[in-house]
Amino acid sequence: MKVLLRKNPRSVALVSGDYCLLFKSVRTQNHANSKPKSIIEFVSLKHLSSQHFYELNMECYGLLGLIHLKGNTFVCVITGKQEVGSIRPQERINVIKNVNFICLENDSFEYIETKYNTQALTAEKNIEIYEKEVPYSSLKRLLSSNSFYYSNDFDIITSLQHRESSYLRKEKKFRMILEYSKNFLWNNFMVGELINFKDHLTPQERFLFEERGEFLVCIMRGYVQSVNCSIETNGDSLMTIISKQNCVKTGKGHLFGPWGLDDNGNTSNFVQSTVSLYTKNTIFFYNQIRGNVPLFWSLENQLLSTKIDFPRSSESSQAAFDKYFDILCQNFGNVHILDGLSERGYQRELTERYKESFRNLDDVLRQQVTYNEINFPLDSLKNHTADSKLLKAINDRIVDIGAYCYSLKEQTSIGKQSGIFLTNTFNSLEKANYIQQMISNTVFHACLTDLDLNYSNEIEAKHNELWHENGQRLQKITLHAMSSKHTKNKQGGLVGVVAGVSKKYVSSVVQDNKIKEHNVDKLLGRLNGQIEVQLIDPIHDFVTNELRKKKNEFTSQRTLKIFTGTFNINGELYEGDIKSWIYPLDDSAKENYDVIAIGFQEIISLSAGKMINVDSKNRQFWEKKLLFTVNRNDPNKYTMLWVSQLGGICLFLLVKTTAKTRITDIEGTLKKTGLAGIAANKGAVAISFTYSSTTKFAIVSSHLAAGFHNVVERHQDYKTIAKGMSFARKRTLKDHDIVIWMGDFNYRIELTNEDCKRLIEEKNYRKLYEYDQLNKQMAEGHAFPYYDEMELNFAPTYKFDNGTSRYDTSEKQRVPAWTDRILSISRGKSLNQISYGCVPSIKFSDHRPVYGVFKATVDVIDEEIKNKLTAELYEEMKHKIGDANDILFYGDIINEQDTANMAPSNSGANNYVDNEITLAHGLPPPSSEHTKWWIDGRQSVRVHFPELDDGKLMVNPNLPSNPFERTKEADFVTIEEGLKEYPSES
Repeated sequence: MKVLLRKNPRSVALVSGDYCLLFKSVRTQNHANSKPKSIIEFVSLKHLSSQHFYELNMECYGLLGLIHLKGNTFVCVITGKQEVGSIRPQERINVIKNVNFICLENDSFEYIETKYNTQALTAEKNIEIYEKEVPYSSLKRLLSSNSFYYSNDFDIITSLQHRESSYLRKEKKFRMILEYSKNFLWNNFMVGELINFKDHLTPQERFLFEERGEFLVCIMRGYVQSVNCSIETNGDSLMTIISKQNCVKTGKGHLFGPWGLDDNGNTSNFVQSTVSLYTKNTIFFYNQIRGNVPLFWSLENQLLSTKIDFPRSSESSQAAFDKYFDILCQNFGNVHILDGLSERGYQRELTERYKESFRNLDDVLRQQVTYNEINFPLDSLKNHTADSKLLKAINDRIVDIGAYCYSLKEQTSIGKQSGIFLTNTFNSLEKANYIQQMISNTVFHACLTDLDLNYSNEIEAKHNELWHENGQRLQKITLHAMSSKHTKNKQGGLVGVVAGVSKKYVSSVVQDNKIKEHNVDKLLGRLNGQIEVQLIDPIHDFVTNELRKKKNEFTSQRTLKIFTGTFNINGELYEGDIKSWIYPLDDSAKENYDVIAIGFQEIISLSAGKMINVDSKNRQFWEKKLLFTVNRNDPNKYTMLWVSQLGGICLFLLVKTTAKTRITDIEGTLKKTGLAGIAANKGAVAISFTYSSTTKFAIVSSHLAAGFHNVVERHQDYKTIAKGMSFARKRTLKDHDIVIWMGDFNYRIELTNEDCKRLIEEKNYRKLYEYDQLNKQMAEGHAFPYYDEMELNFAPTYKFDNGTSRYDTSEKQRVPAWTDRILSISRGKSLNQISYGCVPSIKFSDHRPVYGVFKATVDVIDEEIKNKLTAELYEEMKHKIGDANDILFYGDIINEQDTANMAPSNSGANNYVDNEITLAHGLPPPSSEHTKWWIDGRQSVRVHFPELDDGKLMVNPNLPSNPFERTKEADFVTIEEGLKEYPSES
């Protein structure tokens, strides 16, 4: 990336490939809360007048954003980096070594930087002067501290498991930044507006913007490192650890130190660690989290006492405690707490409070969170006298959670991580790190064993060394943030640091802590009066507003035909024909579906003790069978757009090949329910997608708790899935326009076997439905509120003797039931169900396949007309305000009201300069600090020197301040000469 600068009007152009990002600061009227503003434009390099710009002599690797400091707006770029790791060979991760700040208002800081670059910052006096004169000096030092990481090749802040779709569809990075991921986005304050700008670009522009990854860099703080290791023959493998520190915790104690919760459900010292292992055939990811105990607590007097202070009662803390676990469950699935606090002293009281709050946890969350107290001292774990006891105590949980594994050969996932371990120790440092290392070691050993790969002593040693370095680096960051003196004593950890500081150093340490916290707050935008730089994009804003007004010119309504099917196949591979299920009218021409969604339950027979499902043949078998069935008359009619599996639950999405480009924003999620039994036995898989950029769909395949009497458990499963399934930008199922939810719900009919079979024989399904558990749950508003179900005009679909039409004749004699259901909900009744039935002729399972056919009314955008209209609007606006070079002169002063509703007018760019107000007597309003009445169009007061346009000359700094004083000095000198003569600021 190159950095180009234009002197007049002062503007910055960042060039990457054939495109550039332009910035120009805009002065605003001096209102109390006016935001600093900058014009932004993303243009092709060929449209930039290169003769007006000159290239700055600096290496540049990416844009970190914009920040306003002491009246000036700065563009921050990465100027030094070092590669430290790779998830895969083509996905590199760098540590930031240096950054630079470029002022958008004036060049005074360039002179200061030049002066202090020539006078090395060795003398303490020079450093003091430099930091006083340069408002970004502390940020520069913080960002260059070897603790911030980024990647131009992928989105480093998003959980790696969420990137499964990018492997399947080769999606570009930064496509969708998940809301939870922003908890680890340390430059969110500087890039928030830039993310919004990117999201409003046209698809083609957005592709170009994202292609190289340099125009928007997301950074994390923590530790990253990769090592090579040998696992498979014919090629090295890569093992990588990524630990991301949370940056959103507010309130007392801030991000690091002996503190607890804030009201938003965030704790101090919170870290998410991911270990990945890349081989030539597979890639593994495994997540763990740690943080301080999620209660409101702190060390009393902080510096000299180890007594725990609880500023709030348990009752008043419960809401934030519940919110903390709600956030974790939504993003990671089931949470397994490992409480590693000491049994003695002040930590025991913290544990008792922790257990009390856990017992009072919300009922839905209690189904997803477990608590384990692990009272093993760190020394006993390291000496291997207690490690086996710990692992034995949590082994079932390790298997239950699973691990993410993706087959690069088959291009499909063969394992999912459906939960997470949360390790809590008093300081979340050394002991927490060691416990996580032990769990990670166990997981990778099990995964490689399942794949018949050797987890050698060499691999284990490298794995453990990565975790050791991880602990050392995170501890260094944490302790450095807390104190300038890391004194060790018998108490160790944070308490050792705090209590070990003598009274002699109390005042200096407190002052030092405040400075460090001040610097972090400045980066995160938390200082009093700190305001985000607002980006003004006049052309795109105008086009977006006009397209909204002209929506009817390129939008029409269309009816989609959607087939949905659910089937518990009992782990079978059926060789027979399933056409009668997908085309129940036996006329595929009439049943011309636009979208086909198939949900299976028990697609595999789950094996206890397996971390990953190595054998994916069942899923592949059914994928081929479905494609063959729908494409037997036309081989290219349907495409398998998306497949996802959680244990035995699987969901397939097929769409017409001609319409697949209309389906965007495809995103999958899963939710495991329950905490006991075989891993991933119950839960749900869901897909979210947008049709033609207008209608948001969600389709769910689920398997709820079994058992005649387990109505409450099924209700809890429903609530867990409905509340816990989350997509990007905090969207849940209820945020979609159309939701279709199907699966083996396992609701039973509350009748005797004899009475139930008699009503089935009579085909008295309405009477039978009165005793249906789901009917009662929905009528009482407990489960699936507001969902619709078409009338059941078919016999119960469970349970049959395999291969027959007989209901269960086994010893258990189960009562027949409508366990397999399809429900729906939509906004404005945009979804209409036209058929609902089952296919009794397909008998290989103990269930029968169920189908539902829907018609959905959607708005369809004619992209050709929209693109043509967009191009016309672009040309119209560019004609008003000019090209990329003219836009730099656009609106030197902008009012708050103007930026709220940007639109062109006949007066062109001048419309955005101070409002043209004419007084009653016909005279223009008085002059202001920024404008003079005698200047046409009330443009800003400025003098343009064409001699400075090429960037080679500058105003002679030796000219007298009185312009009327005679002098032999030249008006302009070269920049090199000017810098030599520039008056000293020391």
